[in-house]
Amino acid sequence: MVRSTIPRQVFAWLREQTFLAIATIDGAGHLWATVVPGKPGFLQPDASGTHLWVERTMPQTVLANLKSGGNIGLLAIDLISRQRMRINGTATALPAGLHVSVQEAFFNCPKYITRRTALPSETDGERDEHEGSRLLAEHLQLLSETDVLFLATTHPERGLDVSHRGGDPGFVQLLPDGRIRIPDYTGNSLFNSLGNLLIDPRIGIAIPNLRTGTILQITGTATVAWHDRDEDDSTGGTHRFVDITPVAWHTEEGGPVSRGASELSPFNPHPHAA
Repeated sequence: MVRSTIPRQVFAWLREQTFLAIATIDGAGHLWATVVPGKPGFLQPDASGTHLWVERTMPQTVLANLKSGGNIGLLAIDLISRQRMRINGTATALPAGLHVSVQEAFFNCPKYITRRTALPSETDGERDEHEGSRLLAEHLQLLSETDVLFLATTHPERGLDVSHRGGDPGFVQLLPDGRIRIPDYTGNSLFNSLGNLLIDPRIGIAIPNLRTGTILQITGTATVAWHDRDEDDSTGGTHRFVDITPVAWHTEEGGPVSRGASELSPFNPHPHAA
């Protein structure tokens, strides 16, 4: 299932995509995830599937982080068809994009993706960015309302990876001690993200504000609760959670915005009172 090159049969699909999640690691060793919208054709694989060009100006944080080693995790995701593909490897920055040497490529199942149209947000050239160590009230509000986020993990030998997490609004839980709890639903049984966290607890998450185009990025550490209590069935029966201790946050503009109606995935668990 996990290939060392991008399969030829998905080249056309990849060129049609307009939404990319990116995982990088900074000079201090912190993991970060972000999302960038683009126009059809901004993802261009070569004929062998061993290289990918991302033809879009990158956020400054991505460019700065790549100077620390070049490892990268990518996720191309079609929010209409609910198809998604992960592409991991190493990257070098270009004047207007990235060149990625592919090491891993594989599809994931379409579960838990909210169907919507997401377009690049309008910006006036100057992108407002903020950062801090303590999450603000507006960040907690976004976390409590979102139906989508992207999660970056790493492995000492396999490198970086970024994956999608979705659910009904409110699926992300805010614990009294300040940790962020994400339920882990039944998936493809590869346990890429959870397996990485067992080896390396560092984590990054990106939560796009699909009303404003602002992206909240949080870095920290995580633990996996494999058999926790789940009286309201918020995990859909797995009893698994990822509990994140935030260390720092960063916000940037230029992310996607949602247009028109959205449709929650029919696979989402619907928690009920005990």
